[in-house]
Amino acid sequence: MSSYKRIVVSVAITIAIVALALWITPKLRKQAAPPAQAPHGHHALHDAHDAVKSIENADQFAQHVTQAKGMVVVDFFAHWCGACRAMMPIYHEVAHEMAHSASPDLKKISFCSASVEKDNLNSIADSLNIKGIPSFAFYKDGSLIEVKAGYMAKENFIQVVKDVFKVR
Repeated sequence: MSSYKRIVVSVAITIAIVALALWITPKLRKQAAPPAQAPHGHHALHDAHDAVKSIENADQFAQHVTQAKGMVVVDFFAHWCGACRAMMPIYHEVAHEMAHSASPDLKKISFCSASVEKDNLNSIADSLNIKGIPSFAFYKDGSLIEVKAGYMAKENFIQVVKDVFKVR
């Protein structure tokens, strides 16, 4: 095959891949609906969702995170992200369990979630140099302590929270 034909074939393949990506991305985003809220009859799951504050804009981020006193964990996620969707129920369960813990230190930890799909929250994630999602930003008295990225099993996530904040 001549070099001209190889170039034409390479360009055609590249165009096909880009077209497929542009076609499939909106379909994936439509399929990735936010997690369903628990019906009011299922109090434990409903309470777990209540244990996490949803941050919708930069003002709320400042109020609940950077201007807050105490320990705060922020989950940066996207609804279309498979790992984020898998981690979300774990995050909510841990928030609920810690809010109802016998440990006074664990009760003091606040949990928030921030979708990077919102432009102003995406810029906050960028300013924290978050490159992958889900990512968990740990704050104490408004100052960023650490950022951890990726899916974690529930026990591992609990241990990370305890280790970062040095609580038991």
